[in-house]
Amino acid sequence: MVDPVTRDLVPRAPEIVQRVAETHPDIHIEREFLANTVELVTSVCETVPEAVEELRRGLHAVRSAAAELGLRVWTAGSHPFSDWQTQPVSEKGTYTEIGKKVEAANPGLKVKFSFLGSQDLVSQLSNGADAQVLATANKSTMDDATKAGVVGTPTEFATNVLTLIVPKGNPAKVTGLDASLDNAKLVICAPAVPCGAATVKLTKAAGITLKPVSEEQKVTDVRTKVETGEADAGLVYTTDAKASGDKVETIKIDSHGVVNHYLIAPTKSAANNKDAKIFIDYVNSKDGQAILAKAGFGAPATK
Repeated sequence: MVDPVTRDLVPRAPEIVQRVAETHPDIHIEREFLANTVELVTSVCETVPEAVEELRRGLHAVRSAAAELGLRVWTAGSHPFSDWQTQPVSEKGTYTEIGKKVEAANPGLKVKFSFLGSQDLVSQLSNGADAQVLATANKSTMDDATKAGVVGTPTEFATNVLTLIVPKGNPAKVTGLDASLDNAKLVICAPAVPCGAATVKLTKAAGITLKPVSEEQKVTDVRTKVETGEADAGLVYTTDAKASGDKVETIKIDSHGVVNHYLIAPTKSAANNKDAKIFIDYVNSKDGQAILAKAGFGAPATK
C-alpha cells in the first residue's frame, strides 16, 4: 500500500484485509510479512484462465478498499526508494509476545525482529548485517552460520513436526495419510520450502505417495485453503494447526522421526553482548518455553 502523494509505503494492510473481508467475503487475501503488503490467494483452480479471473476480481477488491482509505496499490517485487528493513512488520504472535516480555523485564532494552527466511538471515550476517541474535528453523542453516563464522555457540530452543488438518466438521471424512485421501483434495507445501521439504522426508519415511491437487509456496496458503473449505486436507506444521484455531480440525499423524529443530545463537559481533544473552536466556527459560508451547512448538530435543 502506498501514499498517493508521497508514494511511500504505508503499514495499513490490516485495514485492507478487514474491508475486503466485509465487502467481498468470497475474496481471500492475507497479511504478508510487512504490514504494508497483502497477498491475493486463489482457490484450487483447474485452468489458468480461471486463476487469472480470480486474481483480477481480487485485485479489483483490494484497489477499491485502498481507494476508500485514500491509498493506492503498488504491485511489484520491491519499492523504488523505501528501505524494507525499516518498514513495520505484521504481528507474529509468539515472537512479538516474547519480545514484549523481554522489554518489560528489562527497561531500556528494545527488541527488533527481522522475519526473513533462515538462509537469507545467514547471508545478511555474512555480509555484515547488524544483529545480536540469530534463530533458525532448522539445524542445517545454523550449521551454515557456524561454518561462516557469524555466530557463537547455538542452543536448541524448540521443535516442530507435521500434522494433518481438515476443515471444521471434516466433510471428506479424512482419517489420516491413508486411503481416505484417495478422493479428497489434498494440499501440501512445495518441496522447495521448509514445510515441503519436511513433507518429502515424511512420505519417504512412511513409504507412501501423496497426490495433492496443489503445492503451495507458503504453509499459510495451505492453511487458508483448508480453513475456507477449498481443500479437504492439508499437511502443515503443528504450530500452523494451532494458529488456525477452531477453523480446522487436526488429525495427528506419525512423524516418522521427521522433526524440525529450531536453534538460537548470539552473533559473533554480540558474543559478549549482555542484551543478546538476556534474550536467549528468556527464550530458553520456563516462561519463554511456555509461550512457545502455547503456540504449538515442541520442547527442544537437547538442552
